[in-house]
Amino acid sequence: MKKRPLLCSAILAVATLISPYIACAQGHGHINAGDNNHDGYLDFDNLFAITIPSKATSGREWEAGFAYYSTGVTFTALDAQSEYPEGALGGTYVQMMLQGISGPEGANFAFFENGGSIPLFTLGSGETGGTTAYSFNLTEDSWYEGEPSSPFGHIHGRTLAFDTVGTYTLTWALFNTEAGGTLSSILNPDENLRYFTQTVTVIPEPGSVVLLGIAAGLLGMMGYRRASRAGVMFKGQ
Repeated sequence: MKKRPLLCSAILAVATLISPYIACAQGHGHINAGDNNHDGYLDFDNLFAITIPSKATSGREWEAGFAYYSTGVTFTALDAQSEYPEGALGGTYVQMMLQGISGPEGANFAFFENGGSIPLFTLGSGETGGTTAYSFNLTEDSWYEGEPSSPFGHIHGRTLAFDTVGTYTLTWALFNTEAGGTLSSILNPDENLRYFTQTVTVIPEPGSVVLLGIAAGLLGMMGYRRASRAGVMFKGQ
């Protein structure tokens, strides 16, 4: 049985070093809000975890003190049930609120609107939000003002930003300001609001040691290919 220890070691080394950065691809896409169970409660159909490797050296996030950020995730509100089975009822105005965040001690989170030069709101690790000051609309007014008052919204460019590397748990809530009156009336009693947790992992930019390791692994694989072409085989039992 032929073995290729050099090639296998090189592939394993490269995969180990770059896997956290490949994982960032899982942090891109659309997270959809609607009424999947048709029970009158708003929920998400795909609230996935996010990995953030991006580090700002300039721009609005960096200037506000939040070096790690992601613009690759878009929170959306699905169209009305009459058009989309998992959507909320027509007339629903979907909003999203940050209830709380846990993460590294002393760390902070910021939410930027598309085009906003300063955060819409910030919240520190271990702190509680849960008010309209920590909320934003998913439904777009231009759709809601049409017929039949569609809850649809698809707003790109919003940013989740952090100032510290680590793992965070964000607790979100969805609410409808048209179906229950004011936010206060929806929050009381508390069972009228459902909470959803999301894991966000912020990793540092690859340092020189990681880059050198990746280069060494790639060189090892290239060396194996050249040796194979020259007729040199690695044998073993």
